[in-house]
Amino acid sequence: SYKAGFNYEQQVLVSDLSAVLLNGVKQVVADSFVNHLPWKQYKIYGEAGYSWMTKKTLIELNIPVLFRVIKYENQTGIQKFKGIPIMPFIKYTQTFDTENKVEVSYNYKNTWATIKDVFDGYVMQSYRNYAANAPFLIQATQHHTSIGYHYKNPVRVLFASMNISYGWNTDNYLEQLVFDSVLQRSNKIAFVNNTS
Repeated sequence: SYKAGFNYEQQVLVSDLSAVLLNGVKQVVADSFVNHLPWKQYKIYGEAGYSWMTKKTLIELNIPVLFRVIKYENQTGIQKFKGIPIMPFIKYTQTFDTENKVEVSYNYKNTWATIKDVFDGYVMQSYRNYAANAPFLIQATQHHTSIGYHYKNPVRVLFASMNISYGWNTDNYLEQLVFDSVLQRSNKIAFVNNTS
């Protein structure tokens, strides 16, 4: 099966934190609490899905390809990014008889930030929590692989499964949290890190 499409997105994120003085004048608390972020994103995507089947074997392959252009302007200037993330998924199923089968799969994802991830001025999220994001585009890659054994015997009403999975991620940022007795502040800092 095949799919194709195009998507265009345009948004503007505007925020500030103001205080009303005793004389009724409204004043912005600080420049670091102001956001005016125009955001545009173009996506052209295609997806091809294949499956091969014999009596006891099934192989499924799904390959989505996405050409993406992101352009936005924050306090550090105009930022523009282009990329072609490919996110394949493959699954192999081997059936031994009517009761036993084994499945092996692998999945890869490459995700980019949205407008909610790139504003660099602080936004008050609650009365004591404010957050800002990194001025750079957040990117993450995720790998996931799994193997599973499945047993089913409907006559005896006996079903069993055993699965093992492993995933590892790479991000280009770390979340920084600062606590004090009154406020909690969070922002993102540029740092490549791996988790599994």
